[in-house]
Amino acid sequence: MIKRLLLTSLTTVALSTTLLNADTSEVFITTTLGYTHQNVEQTDKVGSIILANDLKEDGYNFEIGAGYFLTKEVALSLNYQRVLQDSTYENNTYLSAEYAFVNSSEFTPYLGVNAGYSQLNYSKEPMNTTDNDYISGSWLVGATLGVSYTLTKNIDFIGEYTLNVTDHTTLLESGTAKSELTHNYAHNLNLGFRVCF
Repeated sequence: MIKRLLLTSLTTVALSTTLLNADTSEVFITTTLGYTHQNVEQTDKVGSIILANDLKEDGYNFEIGAGYFLTKEVALSLNYQRVLQDSTYENNTYLSAEYAFVNSSEFTPYLGVNAGYSQLNYSKEPMNTTDNDYISGSWLVGATLGVSYTLTKNIDFIGEYTLNVTDHTTLLESGTAKSELTHNYAHNLNLGFRVCF
């Protein structure tokens, strides 16, 4: 855990230094809010376990990011996403690389890839025993399909779909019964703004 926090901190410092040295017209921040559908599966390994709470797969997320344009088409950014659901919340920190299909209209479609770290926490216990995991850490990879609409010279309205894949596994035990809960991918639909400086 400490190694992951250190790696995230060093990446943040490196990106921040790059942003400070970049041409100010290339630096941007984004903020979005949206809907999340998280795939949640329970697999009984030994016996059967009935959860204290039904696990909801639908929730919402908000995301902030900072980055810069390497060219008119290519952008890099560091992003933080918080996913909130009834029984869980997730903190995702990842780097994104995006390619924009620049054209003469005010609508610009873009594709992106994501890579980073995800931490899943239970805000409600899946079972009331001390033998269960309540925090799960995982790598994160994903892909984004979006479109931006130019509102002003420095502000774009953005809408995007992101698929994030993780490997969260929560181990449950109750007596001799054993089960696993997996959160292995999430669909996100977001709307927000990108502001260039």
